[in-house]
Amino acid sequence: MSAVYASTLTVFVNDDSDNFADTRAFLDRRIDNVMQIEKVKYQAKQRTEFTPSLSRFIGRLRYPAK
Repeated sequence: MSAVYASTLTVFVNDDSDNFADTRAFLDRRIDNVMQIEKVKYQAKQRTEFTPSLSRFIGRLRYPAK
């Protein structure tokens, strides 16, 4: 979030639009980007959640369940 804050601050300082419309639009786009990244991270976590664990498999070979 610090990168979003810093880049938005840079746009804000150079913004000449009425009511800082350009800054608000820029911030909205950056927040949308952050949310897309979080969505991708969540989807990747969901895919790997049910994948078999090699270490668990090897552990079961060595110490079988009774």
